Amino acid sequence: MKQLAGVLCLSVFLFLGIHIQSSFAATTTAEVLKITPTYENIRAVYLTSGYVSSDKKVNELLNIIRTTGANGVVIDFKDSNIPKIERMKYLTALFKKEGTYTIARIVAFQDTYLARNHPDSAIKNSTGEFWYSGKKEWQRYWMDPASLFSQFYVIEIAKQAADAGFDEVQLDYVRFPTDGDMNDMVYPFYDPAKTTKTKVMNEFFARFDQKLFEHNPNVRTSIDIFGNVMTYGNVSGIGQDFASLGDYFDVISPMPYPSHYGCGAFGVQDPTAYPYTVYYATQKKGLDFLKGKKAIIRPWVQDFSITSIYKCGPLISYTQKRVSEEIQGGTDLGIKGFMLWNASSNFTKGVFGQKISNQ
Repeated sequence: MKQLAGVLCLSVFLFLGIHIQSSFAATTTAEVLKITPTYENIRAVYLTSGYVSSDKKVNELLNIIRTTGANGVVIDFKDSNIPKIERMKYLTALFKKEGTYTIARIVAFQDTYLARNHPDSAIKNSTGEFWYSGKKEWQRYWMDPASLFSQFYVIEIAKQAADAGFDEVQLDYVRFPTDGDMNDMVYPFYDPAKTTKTKVMNEFFARFDQKLFEHNPNVRTSIDIFGNVMTYGNVSGIGQDFASLGDYFDVISPMPYPSHYGCGAFGVQDPTAYPYTVYYATQKKGLDFLKGKKAIIRPWVQDFSITSIYKCGPLISYTQKRVSEEIQGGTDLGIKGFMLWNASSNFTKGVFGQKISNQ
């Protein structure tokens, strides 16, 4: 990602026709009407897998929804685990009592549990051990996206989410892996001599779209993608072609976190210091790619503070002002929804505005 982000230089930035400094106005902190949620206007909080069983955290999020303009919740339905179906049914019913739009996040092909139980469909290294992303001690193992078993497993999990009452199923890690030893990977099914990664993924997307629609035509679908996929249209090696995604999903959710772009991206030394610029530029390109497609854009918004992962500058605190600037970058393009990402499910609730009834 560093190489790709770094080449998004000032000339590209000027080509997009935007300015480094925005004329942002903090409209997101004003009072807002209680908006009936539809998939186009969702403003969501996020309940991570670590807090799915925490009634205290669930009540915190419910309080945000009751007192602000938030009208949606993303719940980790499956990462590297087996979904807790009864708990999920309880949560969807609980949030829906508050008029909340519910989204089931499903981590697709990074699945340690499934790899251990079905190693014949897992990616290995040349010694026959599980290939892993990140640090070895994290034990983040991957299934081969070309494995039909892996694909249909994800589809069945999505059906379970639909049956649990979720309004939308959101796929994450639905790609080929990127952040491990890329020179020591043995795929049990994917064969680059016979097909391409993009073809494998498009065939899966079409299959997923068809099977879930047949199971429940009322459930929306969405996909999480790197910000660079939206900016460039694709990223080498992961199998995602952005324009194609618009044919298979109702919602595309980029993750253009400013702290994750390389130094010099968008014509600035540290993109972390320019949240409006990053979100506006990324989503503007996305809208161009999606012309004539069914999908809309609903971004994940960085609601956490870290130093640029490429050490482009000092730690920049993501206060309400900066989080609001990210959101405004989409609002100025006509994008109505967003989801706040914070791994501890602690949110800057002021960006939702104070809820007032329109009854």
